Amino acid sequence: MRDFKTVSQTKSLLLRTGLLCIFSCMPAESFILAETLRYSQCKGNESCLYIAMGHRFEFCSCPSKEYACGKNSGVINQDVEYHFCKERILPTCNIGDVSTIVHGLKTYVECVCPDRYELIPRSTPDKPFVEYACESPIPCSVGESCARQTALALIKKCACADGFYCAMPSAEHGILDGYCELDQSHQQLHNALIHSNT
Repeated sequence: MRDFKTVSQTKSLLLRTGLLCIFSCMPAESFILAETLRYSQCKGNESCLYIAMGHRFEFCSCPSKEYACGKNSGVINQDVEYHFCKERILPTCNIGDVSTIVHGLKTYVECVCPDRYELIPRSTPDKPFVEYACESPIPCSVGESCARQTALALIKKCACADGFYCAMPSAEHGILDGYCELDQSHQQLHNALIHSNT
C-alpha cells in the first residue's frame, strides 16, 4: 500500500509541472497543433491567455476586436494568472468542486480555489480531459520541506500551519527547499508576549 503523503506529493508535482509536460512530453507534431489552436476562437469560459512559471501561454483568440485578450484584469488561481476575452467574476470554489478543466491545450476555469486549498487532478480513462478539483492540502510535518524550487517550477509539497508561511531561500541557481517559518505578524505578537511575561 502506498503512503498517502507520497501519493499526494506525486499528484502535486504532476499538477505543478503539467504545463511543462505539455511542451516537453509531446511529439513535435503537437506544436503544429498548438499553433493552430492558438488562432482558433475562444469559447465560453475558456482562458485566452494564462501566465504560469514566468511564461505566457496563448492558445485561442477572442472572437471580435472589441474584446482583447489580456486587456481585462486577470484572475489568479493557484499561482496561475488566467485572462479571458470578456471580464469575468469567478465564484469561489467549495471543497471538492472542479475549478479547472484541461482538454488538450484548452483550459476552462469554473471557479477559484480559496487560499489554503490545492488543485488536485482527477482523470479517468473514459474522459479525454483532466478536471482539477479544490481539495484540502496535506499539512506539513515539523521540519518537512513545504516547497521545492527547481529551474523549471515551484512545487508545493504541503501546507504550513496557521500563522506560518513557506519561506524560500534567496538564491539564483540550483534546487532550493522552502520550510515553514513563523509569519512576521505572529512573530511580533509572540515577541510581545514573551516581553510582557518578563
